[in-house]
Amino acid sequence: MSNTLIIGGASSGKSVFAENYAHERSQCPLYVATMQKHIGSKPDEELQERIRKHQRRRGDNWNLIEEPIDIAHTIQSYHHQHDAILVDCLTLWITNLLLANHSPTHWFQELESALLTQRDCNIILVSNELGQGTIPMDKDTRLFRQYQGELNQRLGRVCETVYFITAGIASTLKSHTDIS
Repeated sequence: MSNTLIIGGASSGKSVFAENYAHERSQCPLYVATMQKHIGSKPDEELQERIRKHQRRRGDNWNLIEEPIDIAHTIQSYHHQHDAILVDCLTLWITNLLLANHSPTHWFQELESALLTQRDCNIILVSNELGQGTIPMDKDTRLFRQYQGELNQRLGRVCETVYFITAGIASTLKSHTDIS
């Protein structure tokens, strides 16, 4: 069993790759969705359609947990019951943490600890790569990008396998046989 990080740009094919990767390792994987159905007080129709698209693509053989904040606890609670857990996506998770006025660094440490202590299950994490663009003009966006980069670096160190997805094509950045 291993931990895998799948990173790439927005709409690069990360989720499809991650779902197929999980299917190769499990008959009934657990999908941990970090996306919240509502942003603000009203439902967002485009967001709702995006959620439905993901659900249709996954099919019925997935178990689902919606967890916007405490994904480390979810991993710790369910890793004995599943041989694959897919968390999609960590970029939305950071957004949820910031909107709830949580310190992301604390939650990053919790996630790292959960990954390092469990060995019963393949954990597959999906995250956006934001560090290849221009420097944002506003402070909040720079802070968000900084948190995203910090998380990706942390997970890149503790995950045995790291894939970078571009145009739906996976490039292996790190495999479980690499020595860091």
